[in-house]
Amino acid sequence: MPGLFISFAFSMDKKLRPEGKPFYFVISVVAYVIGLGLTYLSLFLMNSAQPALLYLVPCTLISVTVASALRGEFWFLWGGESHLPFENPQHHNSDEELSDSVA
Repeated sequence: MPGLFISFAFSMDKKLRPEGKPFYFVISVVAYVIGLGLTYLSLFLMNSAQPALLYLVPCTLISVTVASALRGEFWFLWGGESHLPFENPQHHNSDEELSDSVA
């Protein structure tokens, strides 16, 4: 599951900033590494195996959620592609085109 979330973060980076640096992808990968470190730390301290997803999922979800909320892009990430602003004006239908197609 964290791998799918990281790929989602990468795709949203490409949609939000096509020419920019991958912000959410980098944050999610760093959070994944931190979660993996926490997994190994708990293994060492408790001397028993722990499920890695117990640490990986919260680390990746919380980090990207907080970062997107601070940047004001939370609802773009939450809604996925349907909530992204259109980059190409050809995708927008004007009111005249809509009324012509209905009539």
